[in-house]
Amino acid sequence: MAALKTRSTMPGGVTPHCNDCGVALYWDVDDEEYIHAKQFWDDWTCKECNGGISLSLTEWKLQQLPLPVQKLNESLQQACERIGAGFYFEEGGCYGMALALQDQITKEGLKADLAVIENKGHAVVLLENQSFDYTGFSPLTGTETKLSTEDFLQYARNHGHTEEALFSAKEWALQAISSALEEAHAHS
Repeated sequence: MAALKTRSTMPGGVTPHCNDCGVALYWDVDDEEYIHAKQFWDDWTCKECNGGISLSLTEWKLQQLPLPVQKLNESLQQACERIGAGFYFEEGGCYGMALALQDQITKEGLKADLAVIENKGHAVVLLENQSFDYTGFSPLTGTETKLSTEDFLQYARNHGHTEEALFSAKEWALQAISSALEEAHAHS
């Protein structure tokens, strides 16, 4: 049915309508969000017509990612366990993992930003309004601070991580990523 321009509470906003019954979504979507996810909003179906399941824009965006990134989301934590990393990437190794994830995601043609979760000192990559670390995607908490690569490396050094330790952690993280992708490929 598509989204329709209406005289909404949001200037320039659009109101998505259910493809099955025509009911309007009870909030409007700004024009930029609509354009960025036009296929989702044009195909939107209300919860009642979708068997009681709400459609999630976030889930849809994740499903639009290249398959290798989707596979990483599903299998990276198990790969870390297979190579014996345990919780290494939860603590100090998280900086190396973030650098490795940024490299891998960039290879897939996507922009991934380095960030730290301030209240934890935990490093992540930001992608499609989600944080991504060795456990996969997580919703943003609002405490993430996006950093340039130079500022990210300086932040890690300020928190006691040497260049050698960072790049050693990154190499181990690349092994985990490779293992995750190989395992995912073997099961597809």
